[in-house]
Amino acid sequence: MTSVLNLEEMKATKKILEEVIEKQEQEEFEQKGYRIVEQPTRQDLQLMTAKEVAKEYGIGENRIRELIRAGRDVSLGFPVIRMGRRALIPKGLFEEWLINACKEGLRL
Repeated sequence: MTSVLNLEEMKATKKILEEVIEKQEQEEFEQKGYRIVEQPTRQDLQLMTAKEVAKEYGIGENRIRELIRAGRDVSLGFPVIRMGRRALIPKGLFEEWLINACKEGLRL
């Protein structure tokens, strides 16, 4: 019975030590002038894939991909951000582009 009690005491001690160590590491981190920088997600930045644009705006996914590959003069400056092989479309800029494309008479 005493071994179980000792095990429980050891678990409690371990938890307390982990908390103390974490607090000291955090204090050291702050003393050195470091700060945690949160990385925004693709959703935070409102970046959409071709598939998401096609689904949300009712435009064919193949047409969106054609616009991504087309030159800026042909596509009236279609807004796209390339990250390696990925092409992401900023939602706000896409909506502006869509309004201007309609005014210019671009056929989708």
